[in-house]
Amino acid sequence: MTQALHRYFPAPEAHPVLPGRLVRDDVMKTIRPLRRALGISPARLEVLDAMIRSTDATAWTDPAAEPVCYQRQMMIAEETGFSPRMIHACERFFEEIGFLSKRVGADGSRGRFAGGAVLHGLGFSPLIERMPDLIELAAARRAAIARCDGLRRECSSARRVLARAVAELMVCAPDAPEAADAVQALAAFPERYADWSCDALEALVENTRLEAAKALEFLDLQLNRSGVSDWGFRPHIHEQTHQKPEICNGSSVHNRPARKRAADYPYGAEPDGPAHCCENKCEVDLPSHKPQPTESFSPRQLRGAAGNDFRFYLDAFAGDRLPNELDFILAAQRMLPELAINPAIWDRAAAQMGELRAALCVLVIDARRFDPVRPIRSAGASLQSFLALDRAGKLNLSGSVIGLIERRRNQ
Repeated sequence: MTQALHRYFPAPEAHPVLPGRLVRDDVMKTIRPLRRALGISPARLEVLDAMIRSTDATAWTDPAAEPVCYQRQMMIAEETGFSPRMIHACERFFEEIGFLSKRVGADGSRGRFAGGAVLHGLGFSPLIERMPDLIELAAARRAAIARCDGLRRECSSARRVLARAVAELMVCAPDAPEAADAVQALAAFPERYADWSCDALEALVENTRLEAAKALEFLDLQLNRSGVSDWGFRPHIHEQTHQKPEICNGSSVHNRPARKRAADYPYGAEPDGPAHCCENKCEVDLPSHKPQPTESFSPRQLRGAAGNDFRFYLDAFAGDRLPNELDFILAAQRMLPELAINPAIWDRAAAQMGELRAALCVLVIDARRFDPVRPIRSAGASLQSFLALDRAGKLNLSGSVIGLIERRRNQ
């Protein structure tokens, strides 16, 4: 009898298994985001999930076994809440798109027969064979979503820089034709672009970037039209130590005896005077001035301090001119995927310290990846530590940039 079974039902060959370390639960995690691309409705997806969950979990990774769904259509219909006719249509649909192979008896029976040599049911070996293609399709979809999300973030940054340039132009040169062009470009910026394609977003970023570059260049000419510094302008080289003003604490003539010197006043000693005097009450500690990195360094110096990857994007945006504020911001955003920095961390950094300072933090992190003494291993963790230092008021971003400039100079 056994020889007859082996003659009619020979030993099956090795069955396909899931690639890598994937298990049965990872199959639906891969298919669910691709539902629209594969033309699978939510109802069909629920039926497929019920079919896959009814299979043996170990059969998906065992080459000697095949994952087979033995449940009848009535049982799947009761579990999902659909009609048996709907379940039959779903089985035919998944068989047509190459997800399963249907093998049932002449009477529609399903199960294991002849000691397991005959399997009647819904076999998922075709789906396992398609898993590498589905994984590649899912990765491409995630990359496209991340790309569109990054482009939308770049559009918002370009609009904010253009809006700030327009606001400054309205103060220093409101009647200039360049100011009118910048206002017109800002007014033409769309209010909503969440559902735009990647190509449309790229065109919007490029157009807004060019308009912002023109506005910033004209604004720079307006602010630097004279070689004489304006009143109150703080130079790059200046005295950092602010001496406290000398306080005169002579007592009032109405509260001291006649012909008595101030030194003879019994309620306080010179030169500070008594604690309740008005001079001590008005005394304040003048905070030291901490210039921003853009005030202390030129665009050429910041470009020289950047790493090769950051400088590549910076030159792509700037072209033949010197990079401006928007170029640094866009280059930093393009570096986020390469540095494995979560976009949510960038959003927090931009909201806390401003987009330009956040971009310079990314510049420092990228350049410090190849530091011979203390290289940065995790860019995302480093940016979070920069945020913590900035909240505590201890972030020395200018010192980091100076260190990078000195290292480039010594190379």
